[in-house]
Amino acid sequence: MIYKYSILIITILAFQLSGCAQKPKKEKHAHTNALVNETSPYLLQHAHNPVNWIPWSDDIYTKAQAENKLVIVSIGYSSCHWCHVMETESFENDSIAQYMNDHFICVKVDREERMDVDQVYMSSVSMLTENTGWPLNCFVLPNGDLFHGGTYYSPDGWIKLLKNVQEAFVKSPQELQSYADQIKTGISSNQFIEIGQDSGAISQDELKESITSIQPYWDLKYGGFKGNTKFPMTSVFNLMLNHAYLEKDTAVLNQITMTLDLMMRGGIYDQIGGGFSRYTTDEKWKVPHFEKTLYNNGELLTVYSNAFKMTKNKSYQHTIEQTIEWLKREMMSKDNSFYSALDADSDGEEGKFYVWSKNELKDILGSDFDWVREYYNVNYQGLWEEDKYILLRTESDANFASKMKWTSKDLHANVKRVNDILLEKRSERIRPGTDDKSITSWNSMTISGLVSAYEALGNEEYLTLAKNNMKWILKDQLKKDGSLFHTAKDGKSSIDGFLDDYAFTIKALVDLYEVTFDESYLTQAEHLLRYTNTHFNIEKRPFYYYSNGNESLAVRPIELNDRVIPSSNSVMVENLIKLGTLFENSEYLSQANSMMRQMKENITLKSYSYANWYNQSLLLSYPLNEIAITGNSSLIKLKTLNQNHLPNAIIMGGTKSTLPLTQGKFDSNSTRIFVCQKKVCQLPVTSVLDALKQLK
Repeated sequence: MIYKYSILIITILAFQLSGCAQKPKKEKHAHTNALVNETSPYLLQHAHNPVNWIPWSDDIYTKAQAENKLVIVSIGYSSCHWCHVMETESFENDSIAQYMNDHFICVKVDREERMDVDQVYMSSVSMLTENTGWPLNCFVLPNGDLFHGGTYYSPDGWIKLLKNVQEAFVKSPQELQSYADQIKTGISSNQFIEIGQDSGAISQDELKESITSIQPYWDLKYGGFKGNTKFPMTSVFNLMLNHAYLEKDTAVLNQITMTLDLMMRGGIYDQIGGGFSRYTTDEKWKVPHFEKTLYNNGELLTVYSNAFKMTKNKSYQHTIEQTIEWLKREMMSKDNSFYSALDADSDGEEGKFYVWSKNELKDILGSDFDWVREYYNVNYQGLWEEDKYILLRTESDANFASKMKWTSKDLHANVKRVNDILLEKRSERIRPGTDDKSITSWNSMTISGLVSAYEALGNEEYLTLAKNNMKWILKDQLKKDGSLFHTAKDGKSSIDGFLDDYAFTIKALVDLYEVTFDESYLTQAEHLLRYTNTHFNIEKRPFYYYSNGNESLAVRPIELNDRVIPSSNSVMVENLIKLGTLFENSEYLSQANSMMRQMKENITLKSYSYANWYNQSLLLSYPLNEIAITGNSSLIKLKTLNQNHLPNAIIMGGTKSTLPLTQGKFDSNSTRIFVCQKKVCQLPVTSVLDALKQLK
């Protein structure tokens, strides 16, 4: 639904994005505003703008009504390149700042801290335009009702917009209220979910159709979804891997592995340091938007681990290992939490930290330059702008080694040696800014990614990293009343957790149980699930995004769509299914089925927007294998079993267990594997291979 404005208020401009860079901050500041007392790196970036920014609080609209001013709510995050551009061009411009201060209450919001605020305003702006993103600049009436919003504006466009909006507020405030009412109506209607009439789960045939429905949007040449901007859509990637496994569909497997191959060879992947950028600005995965985010890499660890389990592709193994080394080197804090993001910019220039000139590489590498030039495409294919090259690969390691008459071992030794040299040299550059707050949900997603990597590769260090990260969450982010904090920085935890904090933490706890058989993880997961049901739940409906103890916004959002991050509600369905199965709790299973039924119409109409919901449908529509491994060697057999991709299995057991399905299945003389469905078990076997043969 798109609402149009009268000429009186806004003339929509076709603003041209420019490449202006962020100015380095001076030690002595001409201006200081209320953001200087905040801990958010993003808010602190704006603490010395001449704009009189204030942070989000309950008092904003009381202040706006008392002063009879419109409110600008400007939302972004620390590693957002265009947020920096708009800051430099407009928010550091004294004349523009003066107009904003004179006529508006100006509020800055870190979207990663206040995801609830971002969700409400992003949903509202999406009623006006499909072109949403960050920075998100919203215009709000003194009563809290949004009537207009957009993303990046050029300086000329921004000041014109400010003046048009202010004129409309003075001359026709009732017209602005009318626009705001229409947006509120649209948001409210989108929040309402019809409960489906069909009491059954999504069928296997409908799941197959979901893959078919994705095909018209899929780029068969370069992988991923078609378009000049490409994001790693991890929920879709996992859905395709799961479908390929369950249906033995080699065509779909080839599609997704081709995508993963091109991504790990492309500029979106940091070839010498590991880790993926958030997206690329071209269809070939070549030119990244150079910011790196924790959630993106945590999710991709899971995707590449699942793909490795299915293909045993050694290049996937290298990508997993190198990405985890990057996490340890650049993203891990002393308390074993992980930071949120690395900026796209360094030294006032986008990508400067990551790109190389040809002469620079010649000087550093000497005789190695000739083969490195070919391997990393220091040519027209890797050329970005001027004499700046993005290191990327266009052929497999096997092909390159053959061309060079090297063994695979020779190639990997040479690449590692050169990467170490370049990495050390790169460390001398001015680093991108680090958003050093830790977000509970993103850390939990990374725990799940590390668990997946441990399953795939068997490296005990990855499991230790995951365990230590969970210890941090349970020690620092879990409150005495059983609730979670959302963020932490400099040893201080703050902001009440949102649904995704609970959803992903519960999932990470279950994931840890399924590789350790430590039931304390399940106990904690169920405590968090009960808390979520009490404070976030809607009777017979999906969960609200924030708890009933949080402040009220204009709308209490319900997150349903799977975007670059799976929706918190779809993750909650997985948690309900797994904990319901492990504890044989029929209420949890009924709750999961009810949520799926309510979403069935939405899911089947637009499968690519609900890919993680489809992933949960696999647990309900395909035979669900309940695997119990009991006995003294249970962890050894578990480690072997987990090397296989098993999207329709739940695993339990140990040397002892309180879980219902494991009762009566212990033998002091042997370790046995029971493959069951709906609590009915086949004859136990002692080898993993025999157990795999029993799976359906």
